[in-house]
Amino acid sequence: MPAAVVRETHRRSAAPTEYREYPGRDHGTAFHDGWEAVADDALDLALRARQTAHSS
Repeated sequence: MPAAVVRETHRRSAAPTEYREYPGRDHGTAFHDGWEAVADDALDLALRARQTAHSS
């Protein structure tokens, strides 16, 4: 999916989301070197969302 479409979808979303681009990566990120950095970002987002939900 083109990055412009994803950016626009993110911009319109009311959901608690975070947008990040990973240049040179495709949907097969888990199968390429450096996947750990992307996984760390996803885990960080999930933990921050959980913390926010519990503090409300």
